[in-house]
Amino acid sequence: IFFKRKGIIKLKQTARIYRNYITLLLIGTIISSTILLLVDLPELNSSLALIIFFLPFLVFLSSAIIYPIELLISKYYQCKSRKKLAKINPTTIGITGSFGKTTTKNILFEFLKDKYITLKTRKSFNTLNGLSISINEDLTKEVEVFIAEMGASRVGDISDLVNLVPLNYAILTGITSQHLESFKTVQNIINEKVKIIEALDENGIGIVNGDDKFLNSIHFDVKAKLIKFGFSSTNDYYATDIKLNKTEMSFTINYENKKILVKTNLIGRHNVLNILASFALAKELGVSDLELVEKIKTLEAPKNRLKIEKLGTHVIIDDSFNSNNVGFVNALEVLSLYSRPRILITPGIVEGGSLEAEMNYELASEIVKVVDEVVLIETKASMHILEGLKSLGFEKVVVLDKFVDAKKYVFEKYPKGTILIENDVSDIYKI
Repeated sequence: IFFKRKGIIKLKQTARIYRNYITLLLIGTIISSTILLLVDLPELNSSLALIIFFLPFLVFLSSAIIYPIELLISKYYQCKSRKKLAKINPTTIGITGSFGKTTTKNILFEFLKDKYITLKTRKSFNTLNGLSISINEDLTKEVEVFIAEMGASRVGDISDLVNLVPLNYAILTGITSQHLESFKTVQNIINEKVKIIEALDENGIGIVNGDDKFLNSIHFDVKAKLIKFGFSSTNDYYATDIKLNKTEMSFTINYENKKILVKTNLIGRHNVLNILASFALAKELGVSDLELVEKIKTLEAPKNRLKIEKLGTHVIIDDSFNSNNVGFVNALEVLSLYSRPRILITPGIVEGGSLEAEMNYELASEIVKVVDEVVLIETKASMHILEGLKSLGFEKVVVLDKFVDAKKYVFEKYPKGTILIENDVSDIYKI
């Protein structure tokens, strides 16, 4: 929760870190012993002090030395997981996109778990090693359906993941310029994300965001059946009559000439899309409308993803896990439903690469419609928001160094109010 969270994530002492420690200690011992043998006693202290001076280089050297070992360890666990998955042979579902992966995975799990023995990947484990952990430690012979969240931060990531987990079904939630810093171009992001659909064979089914402007700009040359979802009536599954309040949403799901009214505790228009994608695939897997309507009623938001919490006289809208331009705007819409004063705390959208300045600058026009005061955590991204706010004549903005400082500032200045936390990763970037 907002008032308990620390600004810096605590270091986890993993086996890999211990291997680094041991390697660094061995290097230090070898160098120290060599100095003791070669250097005369009067110069010994100053010579040993050089080890401290060169410590950053030695840390880098130790990491470089054990890199091949770490690679072999990773390959071993990946090979083990691939064999185990092939032996158990569950129906496999992959989920990727620039946003909504974890929430969609959780929703789909809820939709399927009563009809099938279903396993989902842990938390936000969506890398090769993360999927290997879930398969090696969690997958049992009883599992009928395995849902794998698949993340990508660079070219080749999705290709590697679908090679590890061959897919029967796939969901592509949508594309934004997330991770543009490592992908370099939006086209690279598109090309990589669509590989999850291209990996399906003729018996597979791909569920694709039919409203996404980037996905609509390409032609899917695939053998699999494609099903599209979104808000437009041109999609196979589309939502209408969306009504949103502080605690719930209702909307109508339209498909195959049916109209199904649903209500959910999830809020935010992006969650309509997450539900639609999961609904579409659940229908393909034989889950009834009645079951899905009941499941939708009981869905809960994952931690730090547009989670509403009451804290004394304050309402906290916790959307701090990550941020993109779609989610940011949707979170502002939710904030607008609550009473004033409305305060936004954000470091902006990071890892935006060449489009980071433009993305954050343009957010200012949406922010001023809703927010009474903006508390920016100082990053390159947030300075572009500041520039945009100033250009619009918005003056109630303060820039602070850390998330903990922002928390203290807001609670001291406002005895009550509604606080939106949109992305709190900036302190991690300051480690």
